[in-house]
Amino acid sequence: MTGIFKAYDIRGRYPDELDEATAERIGNAFVRLLAAERVVIGQDMRLSSASLSRAFTKGAIAGGAEVTDIGMASTPLLNYAVSDGRFDGGVMVTASHLPGEMNGFKLAREDAIPLSGDRDLPLLETMVGEEPVARAGGSCRRAGMLDSYIGKVAGFVRNPRPLTVVVDAGNGMAGPEVPRLFARVPVWRLSPLYLEPDGRFPHHHANPLDPETTRELQDRVVAMVLVANLLAASGRPLSELVRPLDRYPSTGEINLRVSDPAAVLAVLAARYRDADIDKLDGLTATYPGWWFNIRRSHTEPVVRLNLEADTADLLDEKRREVLSVIRDADPAAREV
Repeated sequence: MTGIFKAYDIRGRYPDELDEATAERIGNAFVRLLAAERVVIGQDMRLSSASLSRAFTKGAIAGGAEVTDIGMASTPLLNYAVSDGRFDGGVMVTASHLPGEMNGFKLAREDAIPLSGDRDLPLLETMVGEEPVARAGGSCRRAGMLDSYIGKVAGFVRNPRPLTVVVDAGNGMAGPEVPRLFARVPVWRLSPLYLEPDGRFPHHHANPLDPETTRELQDRVVAMVLVANLLAASGRPLSELVRPLDRYPSTGEINLRVSDPAAVLAVLAARYRDADIDKLDGLTATYPGWWFNIRRSHTEPVVRLNLEADTADLLDEKRREVLSVIRDADPAAREV
């Protein structure tokens, strides 16, 4: 189990790092951690998700919990189920945007509040290493939540106007949701791409930060509805609405694989200590005329750099400068 407990969730390569035996122990420990009587579980379309879901469920049942299995679902749908069904906790079997050979668990307590990385997950890891507890009364039932969830999402729609929307679901779990939502808004026309869930990712992998892939709309159905509302209210095209945002030149997101993300951020904080510093989301350093933000990924040894300046020349100068500081701190750093 070494290394599979991350900052926000549990992830590992299947089956070398995360297998059914480990999943069963995690299920049992999860129930004990929350003293949960009722939990809900969903899974994505990865080839290992069904087996890991069954193993987690087996452990939770052994711990005395009543498990409701909603089958294949998106993470937002699972979170909706936790809250709407008033469950004591919920688990989503998924590795998010990571490659298909990876898998894991996103865990939440009541009201779909994620388990905290500073206390809950370390305690859960300790409990997984302990002897599982057997309690009577555990059970499992199947339930469908998709129609209820789509009804909730459709409730966000206000005064829709005719739109044609291209949706690339990347063969992920947003695929089954999108047509059902569009069916409830007749003036919207769907132009679909890769809506069929497929854990082999046959068209492109599901990392939305990779510019080689179409930006994924998985986990963004509500955001799409809100954008559609804005377009309807303004009567203007999206290109016109976002034009003020292009006033200043920016690098876009630069992703760099590094040996030690924390060390890189520490070096940058020291180098730019005379800036207006904000550490709310990584490190943001602001100067007159330019600023940058760099933050670490919590799923891989990658840092993500964004830089903006008043002019294109200043942008290019500072981009080269910051990248030079990073490469001096970590000669192995490379863009990905």
